[in-house]
Amino acid sequence: MFRLSATLHRTVNPDCNSLLMSNPEALPGMLDPAGQIAVPVVTLDDFCAEQGIEAVDYLHADVQGFELPMLRGAAKLLSEGRIGVLLTEVCFDPLYHGQSRYHEVCAALDRYGYRFVTTQGLFREADVPRGGNFVFVRP
Repeated sequence: MFRLSATLHRTVNPDCNSLLMSNPEALPGMLDPAGQIAVPVVTLDDFCAEQGIEAVDYLHADVQGFELPMLRGAAKLLSEGRIGVLLTEVCFDPLYHGQSRYHEVCAALDRYGYRFVTTQGLFREADVPRGGNFVFVRP
């Protein structure tokens, strides 16, 4: 199943590991590099096809800035409306080099017919929103 590999960029805080290189200046002490490792990857479309999964009721995607590539890997599922609810974390600050931007994620999901419905919390620092979990559904 896993025919591809990618480089996972590790940080001193494992919660911040990403397929994108971190921007340590954005969060010093959390995004500092801690090495790299090759990891197997598969698209959601391929995984569901190979596992015989026809629909995904709820998808929680916390992919550290890699939202747009993840959505491209789910293009068939999304275009056919086979993902019911999608929750994805989006950061407003440039935490990763080349990260997906909030408006790009919203626009991509809009093209598939998904609509933003609510947040599941905003992450704040000094009362400034830094990101959050955003919930989308396809009516």
